[in-house]
Amino acid sequence: MQVKLQKDKKILLNVSLAKSAKISAVRIWNYNGHRVHNNMGIRKCHIKLDKDYIFSGDIQMSSCSS
Repeated sequence: MQVKLQKDKKILLNVSLAKSAKISAVRIWNYNGHRVHNNMGIRKCHIKLDKDYIFSGDIQMSSCSS
């Protein structure tokens, strides 16, 4: 999924599963295809499971390799 970012706008991504499932990891890839795009993507990220935060922090920039 690709999301077009707008400066100073929040992005909400809601994932609903049809039935209960065990999730062992969530990976967020801050893709950039070239060093020119190095500063694109997200920095702050908050992940909730039901009503509880399971992650709140900074996401690293990609290493410019796709």
